[in-house]
Formats: sequence, structure tokens, C-alpha cells
Amino acid sequence: MANGYNYSFIENNDCSYPVSAGAPNIPVKLLNYIIPYGTSIDSITIISADTSIIQLDNLLYPTQANLPSDLNTGPESFTPIDSSIYFASELYPDKIAEFKSTGLWETANIATIEISPFQYNIEEGRLIFLKSISFQIWYSYPTGAPRVPGTIKL
Repeated sequence: MANGYNYSFIENNDCSYPVSAGAPNIPVKLLNYIIPYGTSIDSITIISADTSIIQLDNLLYPTQANLPSDLNTGPESFTPIDSSIYFASELYPDKIAEFKSTGLWETANIATIEISPFQYNIEEGRLIFLKSISFQIWYSYPTGAPRVPGTIKL
């Protein structure tokens, strides 16, 4: 119970939690893939997903705002639900797989993809759990970009 309401909470030690204060606290999995140097992610296509439905009796607990750990907080620091999300008619999150960022390692790019193994149908009080998922990452080279970086000998 929090702020006078009962909430459901999803625990998953293999995932992290986004920091959108007031949004449903739904875990995500961050996956890193090596893609060729100089490429950029165009899109991600879901090929298949095996799902199961979990009926919830309560709303999912809202993500709480980040507060300094040395701050003595009480019930007044509770972040309430974001009504623009909790009273919307679409699934949350709306994307199963989403490109988040690119980093560089040696001669390759590292693409970080965020996978949402849960989607929340708030109107129906249902949680869709993606037990397995197959997806394809589409990437392309920019026009005129080299396929490998130049090397310099010192």
C-alpha cells in the first residue's frame, strides 16, 4: 500500500527500471549489439512474440522520482500516477523494442536496444508478458561513409 492505495508491483532482477516519474513501474531489458562501424539503426521489426496474460487486481505502482538518498523522505514525497498514461487507451509502453543509443568499441558500433518484456493494458487491468521475442534490427550506412575507420600508426 502506498499513498492510501494498493498497487501491484513487478520484480525482475535481470532488468532495470526506467525513470519516468509517475509512469507504471515496468522493467525493461537493455541489450547491446555490435553493428558495423559507421552504420545507424533505421528500425526494429518484431518477427514473433510468445505472450501470456496476467490479470491485475490493482494498478501498477508508479515509478517514483529520484530523490537524494540522504534526504529523509516520507509519504509526502510519493510520486502519484501520471494520469495521461494511466487513463490512456493504448498499451504502455507502446513499443516492445526500441533503439536507445549507440556507442563505439574498436571498429564497431554498439547499439543499445531496450526490450519491454511487459506491456500494460490499463483499461482492462491486464499485463501482457512477453515470454520470448524475435526481432530484426535494420541498419544502414550513411552515403559516403567509410566502411571501416582509418588507422594511424604511431
